Amino acid sequence: GGGGFSSRGWWVVFRGRTNAEKARELFLNSFRPFSKTEFLPLEECDERIIAEDIVANIDIPHYVRAAMDGFAVKASETLGANANSPVMLRLENKIAKGTCVRVHTGSPIPDGGDAVVMLEDTILSGDRVEMFAQVHPYKNVGTIGEDVRKGEIIIRERSCLRPCDIAVLA
Repeated sequence: GGGGFSSRGWWVVFRGRTNAEKARELFLNSFRPFSKTEFLPLEECDERIIAEDIVANIDIPHYVRAAMDGFAVKASETLGANANSPVMLRLENKIAKGTCVRVHTGSPIPDGGDAVVMLEDTILSGDRVEMFAQVHPYKNVGTIGEDVRKGEIIIRERSCLRPCDIAVLA
């Protein structure tokens, strides 16, 4: 033991030293755990403690999505495209041989498409799109469940909710 001068002006006597793990255990056992749970609207959950694991019931995204603004294509249609030898595709509402579809970041990739040529690598002229970059399958594309997989634990029990957690839950 030892002693020291406290901020109140008297001596404090210590009975002995306690290692950090034992101090942690004493602290955690010095109060009762929460026994009450509440169901609250999501917008009221900032800095609340989660009572049980939150598990994803869907894949996010639940569709194949564009990771860039540009044109959805079948990657094989861009074979050989470069700055000196662009590939010309027709702008349409669906993917077919010789066509492409305008997409924005986060929008679904149309059936038949497997890649996105970035807007910066193209020139649009009427209903024709010159593509100056070759892309491989799944280039600039986000896959199903890329952010969150169905069945995955999103937030663990006893976690304190932060604004970014609430955004994921929303």
